[in-house]
Parts: sequence; structure tokens; C-alpha cells
Amino acid sequence: DAPLMDALEGRLRDQLVAIALLIVSVIVGVVFAAGPLVARLQRLALGVRASAASHYTQPVAVEGRDEVASLASAFNDAGAEIKQQAR
Repeated sequence: DAPLMDALEGRLRDQLVAIALLIVSVIVGVVFAAGPLVARLQRLALGVRASAASHYTQPVAVEGRDEVASLASAFNDAGAEIKQQAR
């Protein structure tokens, strides 16, 4: 009975180690994948602040064709609308 328990404990330990390594790998992958997105969002925030400081005469740079680019374009549209209403 003891050898069976030892074998089960060893197998359980191996599975827990494998799960822990998988979790760490996923976390590391997410951090590396999120890095470029975070950098783009930071540039977008800087661009929006610069546009607001220029009273929306300076447009926000639109990089790419994804959701972040769509958001930048929406900020430009909103800035144009604000400029139009201010006239």
C-alpha cells in the first residue's frame, strides 16, 4: 500500500509542478504581449494631452488599423467637433 501511495504522491507532485510552470509561462506571455499595447496606449494618452493643450489644432497620431487606432481617430473626430462648436 505504501509504494502505491508514494507513486500517487510523486505523480501528484509532478502534475502540480507542471501546472505551476504552465501558469508562470502564461503570465510571462501575457506580460510580454501586453507590453507593446501598453506602450501604444501611453503614446495615445500623450497625443490626446498634446492635442487638448493645442486646443485640438494638433491631431492625435493614428497608428495601425486596430482598436487603438480607432480610438485615436475618435479622439480626432471629437477634437474637430469641439473646434467646430467653439467657432
